[in-house]
Amino acid sequence: MEKVALVFMSPECLEKYTLEQDFLNGQCAKMIVIKILSYFIMTISLVVKVPQLLKVYNARSGEGITYISLFIETTGFMAHFSYCIASKYPFNLYGDAIVNFLLVLTILFLRFYYDGRQSLAWVVVVSEIAVATVLVSGLLSLQFLTYFSRFGMSIMMFGGLSQIATNFRTKSTGQISLATMTMGFTMVSLRTLIVLQESKDKGLAFGTGLACIVIGTIIFQIKLYEKPKATKLD
Repeated sequence: MEKVALVFMSPECLEKYTLEQDFLNGQCAKMIVIKILSYFIMTISLVVKVPQLLKVYNARSGEGITYISLFIETTGFMAHFSYCIASKYPFNLYGDAIVNFLLVLTILFLRFYYDGRQSLAWVVVVSEIAVATVLVSGLLSLQFLTYFSRFGMSIMMFGGLSQIATNFRTKSTGQISLATMTMGFTMVSLRTLIVLQESKDKGLAFGTGLACIVIGTIIFQIKLYEKPKATKLD
């Protein structure tokens, strides 16, 4: 029971609750809420990209999803979880990034596959996993991974702006899933608060804050360019 409790609170807070019976301790209550939210985000991350993946699979097309935005997403997620692992941050700060990396990589594979480039699809998947393995192997310095993390944030912003520009130019969001974007927006918004609480890393918090703006803009475009549903005539 104690091990379960320590997942959501520090030993000091456990002592305050069990020995001192200080149940109104605000700092410990905030810590528990943040921990619960972070694990909630990790759970949501297991399915956040699934609607997008299913939409591409069912349509047998990745129309509207740019290659560059997918490559940038995988790079951004790799930069995030490799930096967090090297910094020895708690798993709840980066677990969702690992899951989302694998899901976006699957979408990237399908994008190539349905464009008739099956061999290249496999090359891309193997290459991305090889790079991720090197990043988390401990062979690279924390300083390098810090710079890489900041680079990842920058290109994630560029990728989002690229997707926004493509949507604006074509006046369409193609196969971009509203459900995925909405869940992603909720997840990233909560992530910003959790990063500030758990790590005090303002650089990471700034990056997730910018991601909120980008995802929010894409959600607006989905609604703006949404095709009106055809009405049945009697």
